[in-house]
Order: sequence, then structure tokens, then C-alpha cells
Amino acid sequence: MKLREVDRIEVLTLMDNYVDLLLESTTVVTRPPKAKGGMISKDTLVGEHGLSLLVTVHDGKEKRTILFDTGHTGIGVLHNAAHLEVDLGKIETIVMSHRHMDHTGSLKPILERLGKPVPLVIHPDAFLPSRYLLLPDGKKLRFPDTLNRKDLEKAGVQIVESRKPVPVAEGRILVTGEIERTTKFEKGLPNAYTEQDGEMVKDPIIDDQSLVMHLRGKGLVVISGCAH
Repeated sequence: MKLREVDRIEVLTLMDNYVDLLLESTTVVTRPPKAKGGMISKDTLVGEHGLSLLVTVHDGKEKRTILFDTGHTGIGVLHNAAHLEVDLGKIETIVMSHRHMDHTGSLKPILERLGKPVPLVIHPDAFLPSRYLLLPDGKKLRFPDTLNRKDLEKAGVQIVESRKPVPVAEGRILVTGEIERTTKFEKGLPNAYTEQDGEMVKDPIIDDQSLVMHLRGKGLVVISGCAH
């Protein structure tokens, strides 16, 4: 599959597990401003257990933007986007790395904020029900249902389900699709289980997928979610 080279890749973190407001910018990382107009803001960025990245590729005068994952709560990503004065309207595609709630939690409020139908690239198994964490004492913690096919279709979302790679941003970004386990030491999330035919079985989380881009003169850039 031919992947178009791009001149520049920007990754804006809308949500990560933590924030550090005192970190300084570097030659490759631009930190959020500590003050605006000489005044330290009363508000601040927030961190939560989850991930959301705004990925923009530049190709000559063209630039294309996608959203990779949507964080955990319905609050954090939208709050941070507003604080950073990000125009979410430029998002042309949303990509889900996998179904877990800390990557899908803000999808509904983000779609409501966008107010327009956008493609959602996702692995088919992300819609499977009944995923659990199995604790040492035998208790089961069920993952919340943050992806509902009927709700997404009602909102006009174009669901792009694929186990194979999917090009987005007119071939400038590749969604890997399903990634096979080929090494014995990769055990996955050890206490992740799912229910099949009434039985609890190990959940290989095969819906976990990543992004690939080709930066001109540098090579491939890969962005993963949890890389389960």
C-alpha cells in the first residue's frame, strides 16, 4: 500500500494521563503558554486516565487533521480543546485505537460539538459487548459501553469497519487495522477477559490499531494507543 510522504507532522495532545504546567518548550515540543497577556490563567489543562491526540499532516500547502481517540470522560478533552483554543471543526476523520473507555469516552460529546457527520475508522471487534477485567479475588469489573452502533448511526457517523489497513487524509495517514501477535513474549493485558457463548475467555484486544505516516526525508512515524 502506497503511503504519501508528508512534509511535517504535528501531534497535539488533547488528553494524557497527567499534565505538568511547568515544563518548558524545546526544539521539538511546544508547551502550552503559562500566561496570556501577562496574566496567569485561573483555568488550566486537566489530565485523566486516557488518550486523545489531534494529528495534523502538512503536505505542501495542504494540511489534513484527524482525531486519534477521545479520552475517558465527557469533560476532559473538550475542556482542554477550549483551553488551547483548538478548532475541532477541522477534524475530518476520527480513528479509534481500540474500544476501552479511556480511549472512547468523549466520542459522543465531541460528535455533538462537531455538529457534522464524520467518518469513524474502527476495528469491527470494538463493537463486541461484555469486556472485563478479572481481579485476583475472582471479581469481574465490566468495561462501560461507550460505543453504541445505533447511536453512532443515528448521529450520522460514517462507520468504517475494517480489519485491514485503511488510508485516511487522502493516503497521507494509514490506520494499521488488526495487528497479529507474532512473538511469544507478547502476552497482552493479562487480566483482560471477554464473554463468548456464556464462557469467560482471554481477551486478546485484537481491535487495537495504530497510525502510520511517512515523514519526508526521515522515514515512518508510528503512533499507538495502548499497543495492547
